[in-house]
Amino acid sequence: MFFRMEAEGNVTEIYVQGDLTAATLPEFRNTVEPFLTGYQRPIVLDFTEVNFISSAGIRAILLLYRTAMEAAPKYNLHFMDMIKFRNLSPHVDQIFDISGLNDSIIQWMRERDEFHANK
Repeated sequence: MFFRMEAEGNVTEIYVQGDLTAATLPEFRNTVEPFLTGYQRPIVLDFTEVNFISSAGIRAILLLYRTAMEAAPKYNLHFMDMIKFRNLSPHVDQIFDISGLNDSIIQWMRERDEFHANK
């Protein structure tokens, strides 16, 4: 698994290349989680070059969201403001959909909108 990080305006873009599986999970988490625990600006994970995600990869993504959930109150943010995904291949998007992750993301986005409406 390879990563390329770029600061683009007010976000950090992390370009991920390779499969997200049990074998690559530690490297993925060790690379991405510090951007959440030591939050400075939102991160955008670009999955253009991720072709496969196993169930362990879905777990890694859920753990990233949990890390963001734990860190967000320190910064008076909603965790969905801290992390975003883009450029999912059709196969990876299908895995997000089948796993229920897309449904969770939609619900979390609604909660984020309510969070901001009540600020």
